[in-house]
Amino acid sequence: MKYTAILALFTIAATARVIELDLSSPTQFNEIQEANINDVVMMKLPENPTTGYSWLLVNRPSIDIQCLALSKVEYFPNNNHQDEFFGAGGIKYYNFLAKQAGSETVEFISSHIWDKQNYTDAATGRVDVAHYISNDPNAKHVQVKFLVSGTPSFLA
Repeated sequence: MKYTAILALFTIAATARVIELDLSSPTQFNEIQEANINDVVMMKLPENPTTGYSWLLVNRPSIDIQCLALSKVEYFPNNNHQDEFFGAGGIKYYNFLAKQAGSETVEFISSHIWDKQNYTDAATGRVDVAHYISNDPNAKHVQVKFLVSGTPSFLA
């Protein structure tokens, strides 16, 4: 009985979808993206940290009302021999778990990390993205809107 329950849990976990969004062309994400509870949402953004610009996740709702919980952030260089290609870019991955039904906008800016504090409201912690971008012509902004269904993928 114990092994049957463990096998059932692994089967349920294995049936959750992985939704991968390549945000290198953010204009394709004008439509609402749909996910179900327990889906993993993986967003990838091209990044070259040697330029001083990095992607930052900004303006998240409070943790108790987030539909998508941030689970992992990773960066992978574009090549296997980073020492030979100093200055080469790579891909930054943001992984989220769809944890509750509702809607949420996930927002990123590509900017100098040290500049973020100049555009962050100390009381709310929110970044004034419009002001930030207007003062840095190299800054980039990406928003992706999500609708998370209350039905887990394995039941949908």
